[in-house]
Amino acid sequence: MGKHQAYEDYQISKKFRFYPKLPFVLLNLISGNRMQEVISFINGYNHEKHRLKNK
Repeated sequence: MGKHQAYEDYQISKKFRFYPKLPFVLLNLISGNRMQEVISFINGYNHEKHRLKNK
C-alpha cells in the first residue's frame, strides 16, 4: 500500500509526504507488534519515494 501511495503522490504533485518511522517502531515494541502494518506501509512508501527520486 505504501508503494502505491508514494506513486500517486508523485503523479499528482511531484511531492512526497513525510511519515516518521521511529515513533511507530517504538509503539510497535510497546504494543507487542500491533503496529507492524503501519511500519510496513512506511517502509514501502519510503522505498518507492527513493526509487522515484533517483529515476
